[in-house]
Amino acid sequence: MGKIRHPKRSWWQPTALASALKPGTPPSPIPLHGDLPMTHLKQPLGPNQILWIEALRFGGYAQGKEVLSRDNKFCCLGVACEIFKATLDLEVSPASGSNTLAYDGMWAMAPHKIIEHLGLYDDVADAAPGSDGSPLAHLNDESGYSFLELADLIEDDPSMYFRSPR
Repeated sequence: MGKIRHPKRSWWQPTALASALKPGTPPSPIPLHGDLPMTHLKQPLGPNQILWIEALRFGGYAQGKEVLSRDNKFCCLGVACEIFKATLDLEVSPASGSNTLAYDGMWAMAPHKIIEHLGLYDDVADAAPGSDGSPLAHLNDESGYSFLELADLIEDDPSMYFRSPR
């Protein structure tokens, strides 16, 4: 499966009406009498979501696949578990006596505390219901997205992966 890119949604674009406004006056993002296009307001990111994105970009985590953490490599959701394990009091233990770590008993999918803390739709960080996006876990494991690409994808449209800012 090829890489899935979500189109960037444009902010308000000036129109002929906007150019008629007094110079130096910022145009209103609210449509006036139907003459201006509706604006797609990008969902803001919450502080927990920003921390996760920054950890994906700059945290120095080695990227792994198919499990949250194995041999000091992490999937994108494993990075979230690692950075929030103390805050959320996640129980970290070896899964089945292997080098795979389980967080609150989960080793392949995000534990409930992570889902709620980040406002994810589900335990594989699926895209918003009704969208054509792929789960972040799939993009990490199967499609070969790097942590940087995943961070960019999340930041491009936070509502694709988060129910609300957290």
